[in-house]
Amino acid sequence: RVLIDVEPSHYDDELDEDARDRAMDDAVGWLESSRVAAEQHQIVGARVQLTSNVDVDGGLANGCMGTVVAFANDQHAELYGEQLPIVEFDRRDGQHTIVRMRRSFAVNDDFDGVYEALPLVHAYAMSIQRAQGMTIDGALVTSLGGADIFADQLGYVAASRARSGQALYLRRFSSSAVRCGRQVLDFFGERWKCKK
Repeated sequence: RVLIDVEPSHYDDELDEDARDRAMDDAVGWLESSRVAAEQHQIVGARVQLTSNVDVDGGLANGCMGTVVAFANDQHAELYGEQLPIVEFDRRDGQHTIVRMRRSFAVNDDFDGVYEALPLVHAYAMSIQRAQGMTIDGALVTSLGGADIFADQLGYVAASRARSGQALYLRRFSSSAVRCGRQVLDFFGERWKCKK
């Protein structure tokens, strides 16, 4: 489960308990609106994806996908009061115990929210927005029908997540899914005029 708290942004100020309680309510609201799951359930065999850079030099970055193969029953489990998932990642050798990570966010001028959670989500499927900025290993199945793409450039984002063209499978395709925003066209139109 997610552990949440608030901390004063400026430690030189004395802040009353009512202000802290209001900040805590705001922090809980922020987590809910940001769709941070209050609880997370994993089982052996679950496909998961990292949601943070855990060890970039070691190849464990946001978006890496893998499979839960076991649960740790060690000092981490005792520290957190829970068994932690051991994940075998698709593009990295070995198995890795995933521990909680601490993240902070601004609540108001006086308080920062902090929460601790496992940096994992289930990865059987994801939205185009969630996949933005990721390189996805394995097969990528997407729909590029006109109704599937509701914003400019979203078709490009969906189709360009696969590591190779051979891994991309389109369920359906419509040319109306491939469109560019007016501002982009205006920007490049002006630049092209200057080059002529």
